[in-house]
Amino acid sequence: GLVRVSVLQAAGGKRLAARDFVAGRASLAGTRLGV
Repeated sequence: GLVRVSVLQAAGGKRLAARDFVAGRASLAGTRLGV
């Protein structure tokens, strides 16, 4: 039902946020290294 869908969306959002966080850190490290 709706509860299950919202739980899946929340889990997907956390996964996307984690990926964005990792990508942000990687780009930040690249900038610091001058890459």
